[in-house]
Amino acid sequence: MNKSPVSIESAEQELAEAKALLQAEYQAIEAKVRRTASSPFLIGGVLVGAAAIGYLAVGKRDKPDLSYLREKRGAWGQVLQIGQMLVPLLGALKAAQEAKAGRKAIAHATGTPDDQPPENTRRLQ
Repeated sequence: MNKSPVSIESAEQELAEAKALLQAEYQAIEAKVRRTASSPFLIGGVLVGAAAIGYLAVGKRDKPDLSYLREKRGAWGQVLQIGQMLVPLLGALKAAQEAKAGRKAIAHATGTPDDQPPENTRRLQ
């Protein structure tokens, strides 16, 4: 191993550069963590999570028996319950149809086949 003064000095210089680079990286990460920790979304999420945990821990222990309400619900109640389940499904179907129509319009405008999206929107495979 060559321990000449030049190689020792260059190694010390590389070490100093590495330390400076590491310090700069540490400061950048610390600034990013500080920005993220002070984000209103993170703070709000923590508060909502704490409230949910508190509600589950201290909240209602005994659930009331609501079976009599289910028995009283007649034909209209069942229709409303079915409607309550179908409305989101119909909304999703409508959104899918609109998206398909949008893709066809883009294909027509760009001159590409309907089954292939334009080059700039094709997914990587």
